[in-house]
Order: sequence, then C-alpha cells, then structure tokens
Amino acid sequence: SLPTILAYVQDGQLIVSAIEGFANAVFAAGVKPELREPVTKAIARAKAALSAALRAGSGVEKLSQADVAAAFKEFQLAYTDLVNLMAAVP
Repeated sequence: SLPTILAYVQDGQLIVSAIEGFANAVFAAGVKPELREPVTKAIARAKAALSAALRAGSGVEKLSQADVAAAFKEFQLAYTDLVNLMAAVP
C-alpha cells in the first residue's frame, strides 16, 4: 500500500540525507577529494531511485512484498554503491 511505500521512502531519504551530510563535511575538510564526484552521483542516483519507488507505489491498492522489493531494487543497488564509496573515506 502507499503508506508502506511512503514509510520506506522516508526511511531511505533520512539515510541518504545523513550520508550526504557526512560526505559534504568530509569533502569540505579536503578528505578524499577524488571521491566527491562519484559520491555526489551515487547520492543523486539513490534519491532518484526513491522518487521512482514512490511513483511506482502510487495508485496501487495492494502490494505484495515482492512488489515492494521490486520497487526498491534500484535504490538497493544505488545505496550499496554509495556505502561502498563511503567505506573508502577514513
């Protein structure tokens, strides 16, 4: 249902925002500047995936767990890429 999708999107947005805040502070301090562009792109990709997941769930009366998983697959991939990039930051 839309409330389920909305809750997942909000959780994802909070997580991405926290990572974005940390990344901005790290890059402002001059740490790992070579990661700024790929991290910025990964953050944008994660945000876009969350928006797409929200749109996919809009107007749907009933969603199975498989439907929810499919809607968030791109976010899961983008989030994994983002976490892997941030793991390189000391």
